[in-house]
Amino acid sequence: MDEPEVVLGSGSDGEDDGPYRRRSLWLFRLVALGLALTLLAYFAVRPAPQEGGIERLPKFELELLGDEGGTLGSDDLAGAPVILNFWASWCIPCREEMPMFQEVFERYEGRGIQFVGVDVRDSPDKAQAFIDKLGITYPIVVDPDLTLLEEITDFDGLPLTFFVRADGTFLEVEGVGATQIGAVSEEQLIEAIDLLLETGTA
Repeated sequence: MDEPEVVLGSGSDGEDDGPYRRRSLWLFRLVALGLALTLLAYFAVRPAPQEGGIERLPKFELELLGDEGGTLGSDDLAGAPVILNFWASWCIPCREEMPMFQEVFERYEGRGIQFVGVDVRDSPDKAQAFIDKLGITYPIVVDPDLTLLEEITDFDGLPLTFFVRADGTFLEVEGVGATQIGAVSEEQLIEAIDLLLETGTA
């Protein structure tokens, strides 16, 4: 009687090939993760367009940070250009950026440019300790639920800076756009301020 023929499988029938297949799957996942991180880094540093076609600062009124209380809103800012910077005490790039903001604020104080910091997703105590340590003196409002930010853009990375003309519309800065995602350089900030001041008051 003839013995049955034994056929060795090549793995093409979908059965597990053992360590080789698992190693290949692990390598594929690693490459995919690397690609995802690369794309994330790319989009985190490029200027973002205004989502939904928004062209001006929406109406808002937010509480000022600090024991004195009070509010600050769009009506208070009307008639003069604004540097609007979203930040948080846990944001490492914000720690590097805000001392420069303070220096430029002092340099341009009295020349018609307004600086407003918007603290988001933070605790008041940590935010207050943060600005006290850095010596920040321009107004800081709190937006813990991202109410204002989400009216302007869908992007919620930090820091995030908007350049607002005296009439409330957003200024497009060459190489930056109307929105700067990530820390602003001193050169970019001064360029934006000079352009804003050229537009005059509303």
